[in-house]
Amino acid sequence: MLNEEKVNELLKDYEEDKLRKMPAGLDQTIVLSGLKFDFVRFKTKTNESGFSSGWVTRPPSGATETDQEGDEIKAKTRVAIIAIEGKPILKEVEFNMAVAQTALDKSYQGLLFSFKDQTDKDFSFDYGMNRKDGKLLIYSKDTDLKNMLIEMKADKRKSKDFSFEWSDDASLQLAMVRLKEFLRAK
Repeated sequence: MLNEEKVNELLKDYEEDKLRKMPAGLDQTIVLSGLKFDFVRFKTKTNESGFSSGWVTRPPSGATETDQEGDEIKAKTRVAIIAIEGKPILKEVEFNMAVAQTALDKSYQGLLFSFKDQTDKDFSFDYGMNRKDGKLLIYSKDTDLKNMLIEMKADKRKSKDFSFEWSDDASLQLAMVRLKEFLRAK
């Protein structure tokens, strides 16, 4: 994490429309801006311990926005995707994220996030780690992404202690239930 002064210094000589590569210091895997997290702990049926805890994104307290009918509603959590793999994205998306923590001897320590872009395409990522093996399940209505992942050879989707694959419907539903539990938790 960079402080605001360092970010301003890094970006002072860059113009958004001419930005092709992120400055050094902002070339991490993914750079997000505008995240606000709350720590929650709650009873759950999706974890064998009966409890879940972790960090969940929240919109700024008291924030509202106007819906399509012109009514004022509670704000959705929005963040800016600044860059992915050093390539500028600079897009605001509707975004929900939970970082789940469990006791070391229990299953599912992980990261869940979903976002919707301006074209209303949904993307969901569910990374879980049981003991030392991590697995990332990916889902989207983006057919190009789906085809790319499904056509990729299985050995190309694996490395030591990590694999990723397209999420089946049952896994996606379970991930969305877990994410909604975190979002509802107080």
